[in-house]
Amino acid sequence: MPTAGTPGSTVSTTTTTDATGAFSIAPFTGELDLSQPADLGAPVDQAGDDLAGADLAGVDSGATDLAAADLAPGPDMALPPPTPATFVQKGSYCQGTGSCVAYLPAASSPGDLLVISCGGASDTPPTLPNGWVQAVIDQPGTGATTSIWYYLDTFGGSTGINVSGGSASALSAVVSEWSGPTTLNVTGAKSAVQSQSATATTSAAASASLAISVFGVATGANPVTFTQGAWQNIANDSGVNTAWHVTTDYLLAPTLDQPVTADATANYSGAWYGVVATFR
Repeated sequence: MPTAGTPGSTVSTTTTTDATGAFSIAPFTGELDLSQPADLGAPVDQAGDDLAGADLAGVDSGATDLAAADLAPGPDMALPPPTPATFVQKGSYCQGTGSCVAYLPAASSPGDLLVISCGGASDTPPTLPNGWVQAVIDQPGTGATTSIWYYLDTFGGSTGINVSGGSASALSAVVSEWSGPTTLNVTGAKSAVQSQSATATTSAAASASLAISVFGVATGANPVTFTQGAWQNIANDSGVNTAWHVTTDYLLAPTLDQPVTADATANYSGAWYGVVATFR
């Protein structure tokens, strides 16, 4: 006759006969089916290599997979390499009182990044058309500002961009076009000043393919000349006999994972303003 057991398990029983030939069934103890090392109690399946060793306590949950590579800072969490930047075109400085229009020599191409470098002899920051984003500004409240603005020109066709300084003061602006980078990376403002030079350093390590700087110096009415360093010049107003002078430079492929430092030097002393921005 069948004997009840655990559902899904095999039940083992023992039968004997007495002197009369009648059969009897020994009580089921469960020892044979449930306590065998190979089925449930052995270390191999639960306590050994499968669960405690390799799958849960070792490779999958331990230092190698989760704590070291996937979740901790390092190569897995780093930004991918930036898209290389290519210079497309630039305008010349527009200069005005309160506002001016920065022109490109030709209409921009779809998908390119446009960057405007601004310097104004006023505490009022510049205003640009809708869609332009301020990357960084040096606005200490001492009579002038320098700033960088950018715009991802999805549809192309841009030629002139109106820049308003917000007051009746000298304003300079220039627009440049770049293929490759599409977004801002890290920025910085003036970090050190001497009488005839200044530097600006990003506040964090850069992962970018393009860096742009803008420096302005208030000197009084002098024909200031800027000395070119390792960066390439986009535009400057060297030699103009005015009290406010601006220069903007660029650097392709700045060193990855390090702060970026830009500098400017002039032949006259003055009050310096400066910013740097990187793009990727």
